[in-house]
Amino acid sequence: MTNVRNVETFNQIVGFCSGYGDKYKPGSPKLQLDALSVLLVNARQSLANVKAAKTEYDNLTNDREVLFRDMPKLAASVILTLSASGAKEETLNDARVFFRLMTGRRAKDRAPLASTEEEKKNRPKFAQLSYVSKADHFARLVQAISVDPSYMANEPELSVAGLQSILKKMNSLNSGVAQVKVKLSNARIARNECLYTKAEAIVPVSRAVKKYVRAIFGLNSEQYRQIKNLSFTKARI
Repeated sequence: MTNVRNVETFNQIVGFCSGYGDKYKPGSPKLQLDALSVLLVNARQSLANVKAAKTEYDNLTNDREVLFRDMPKLAASVILTLSASGAKEETLNDARVFFRLMTGRRAKDRAPLASTEEEKKNRPKFAQLSYVSKADHFARLVQAISVDPSYMANEPELSVAGLQSILKKMNSLNSGVAQVKVKLSNARIARNECLYTKAEAIVPVSRAVKKYVRAIFGLNSEQYRQIKNLSFTKARI
């Protein structure tokens, strides 16, 4: 809300300057009313762009979370179906490895390996695995069962075509999230430039406006009192 409040503060400053009528006639182009009005429009648009990108990002990440949430259960069903189909033990072992990789689990029958505390700390768990890694491990599982002629499933979601369709959705969502993340980041950069960092941003321009009003109307004037206490909240950039 800091950015919204700062734009509203700038709106008040522009309103007061407009109310000064012909007495407000700065020589600097960036302080003139037309320029201030354009800057206000751009500032509001920058907020709208960030809001739209954030909404798109949230929707995509929510969709991805829902899709990936049931992936361990689906993968387990695939392995059980593979086993019931009479697949070779080698194929089953490969499938189990991919399942453990995508869920961050370890083989129960594997002898524990000596490891340092740092290695234990850095070993990924399912919740810590990236969505890209999860999709990659799932893709390897799908590939393993797709080349085994013994794998048969009448359930659409467990068929090879169904699993490939789910994998396609996973990759599509991962790609979409990555793209929208860049879009959101760029929108925030543009907003910060419009509000704070550029020489023509609303904060430095407002400081210059206050100095001009003080110079023209005087330190103790009613005009300067109107705007001198209109401050901006420092935003984290």
